[in-house]
Amino acid sequence: QASADAALLAASSLIILERFDEAGKLLDVARSIEERNTNVRRDFIARVYLRYSTLERARLDFTRAIEFAKKARVIAPNDVRIEGEFFLCIGRILYSMGYDAVATVWFEKARKSLEPETEIELVLDIYRYLALTSTARFQYAKAIAYYEKQITLSENSRFRRQHRLALYEFASLLSACGYKRRGEQLLKKALDLSL
Repeated sequence: QASADAALLAASSLIILERFDEAGKLLDVARSIEERNTNVRRDFIARVYLRYSTLERARLDFTRAIEFAKKARVIAPNDVRIEGEFFLCIGRILYSMGYDAVATVWFEKARKSLEPETEIELVLDIYRYLALTSTARFQYAKAIAYYEKQITLSENSRFRRQHRLALYEFASLLSACGYKRRGEQLLKKALDLSL
């Protein structure tokens, strides 16, 4: 189990680094290790398929990304976290394709299906994408509200990178909306945290 978990984590990191071929191989390894176990963790296999979906979205193969996301949902249909990740995954794909309004519907479904207290990492991501889609649709008041929720939720959490990213993105939005001084304050705070 530990080696399968490590392979999944490493694959996720490689996707971020855009080392797609290596990430795909590690996802294959994680899945094959888990499938050889006597007690296969269905939620783990579903998460592997969700990472395959992320990988294909990064490669801009949106059809395959959707197919992998659907496989994850079929494997663990009653898992609330997988359901929330599935909604988030589909929303990200649609956002990447330029369908901001439809993506927002999926992000809202993800938000409603997850509890912020237990699934904070996913909820932070959901608020970020809701802010991004709101900004893309020129709904700045909504975007500001989502960034504020993301910053409040991440401030005292272990997710420091997401907190800094939220501060940077929120500062950019505020500057674009004419709140230059407040934007500069947030940029300084983000820089201080980075240092």
